[in-house]
Amino acid sequence: MDNSSPAPKERNPGLDVARGLAVMLMILTNYRLVMSWGDTSPAWLSYPLVLMEGRGAVLFVILAGMGMSLLSARGRMQNLPEIVEADRRTLLKRALFLFVVGFIYTPLWPADILHFYGLYIAFGSCFIAASNRSLLSAAGAVLAAFCLLYTGLDYGAGWNFETQEYLDFWSPAGLVRHLFFNGYHPFFPWAAFLLFGMWLGRSNLSDPENRKRLLTGGAIALILAETVSALAVSLLPGPSTGPLWDWLHYFLLTKAMPPGPLFVISTLGSGTVVIVLCVIVSQRFRDSGAIRSLAATGGLTLTNYVSHVVVGMGIMEGLGYLYEQPLWFAVVWAMVFIIISVSFSLWWGSRFGRGPLERLMRRVT
Repeated sequence: MDNSSPAPKERNPGLDVARGLAVMLMILTNYRLVMSWGDTSPAWLSYPLVLMEGRGAVLFVILAGMGMSLLSARGRMQNLPEIVEADRRTLLKRALFLFVVGFIYTPLWPADILHFYGLYIAFGSCFIAASNRSLLSAAGAVLAAFCLLYTGLDYGAGWNFETQEYLDFWSPAGLVRHLFFNGYHPFFPWAAFLLFGMWLGRSNLSDPENRKRLLTGGAIALILAETVSALAVSLLPGPSTGPLWDWLHYFLLTKAMPPGPLFVISTLGSGTVVIVLCVIVSQRFRDSGAIRSLAATGGLTLTNYVSHVVVGMGIMEGLGYLYEQPLWFAVVWAMVFIIISVSFSLWWGSRFGRGPLERLMRRVT
């Protein structure tokens, strides 16, 4: 097995910094989608937010895969089957916890990613002792499976895209379809992000040459995918000109829905670049206030994820400002809540360490 890459023994602050950035991207994206759905003005504000859509969630999943590799490093690298199995049991317990909590949370937040996380982690636990080549091959197979499903099935089944409602979510067929094919973050192809993250988590991110290779590869993947998508969409007939053109148009976009191959390649590239840059910057400016704030926020990822809906959106709903607001208002509230989340994370982390929901998960699992 190609498992020779050293894994850090101490918690890498750069990964928490990346998690903190992912939290902020998630808050901006979700508040925009809920509070100002369809508002695209001013363009200078709308355009970058549209580009960021889905990338915070992808970053989360890649980082989750990296965390799995770091957790299971000892058993894998020292070839200790009993430790590998113990790590796998721990991961399966966490997967079940997230799956159940996510389902409980879904009626409140239909775009929940936690129950999907449970699927990804349960699947990824089968690969914690696999070779690096097997991880990448499995990621490619997951992406290929989505392409086949997208070719043969109706991606819009179950959806009312105008209201963003999944109409038959609680039916057996609708639930399976939502989880594996056309939900917000379906197993196919999103599990590929976790498998890639497991591979990336085995890389030696303290090696400058390796970091340079990863940055170069990530940038090339991002630029290539975005360029191919832009050219293809501009050359092909637009949507609503026939079933074939509709299919090709949406398949070649780099948007989160549907998550076609160019979206996957683009977000893998951007995610890799962000993670490596976070590691580099956090090492150089370890004691700066900005790094400590981001790392503290990333250390409470689960707590901040739940609170941005329960608290942040709950406040707006109570005040009657949750829906049909101008884009600038959604962005301002997102920035206010980001400041609240960072402040809470710094305060809680300095006194109690792990976040309240992180503590609950560890105690249960």
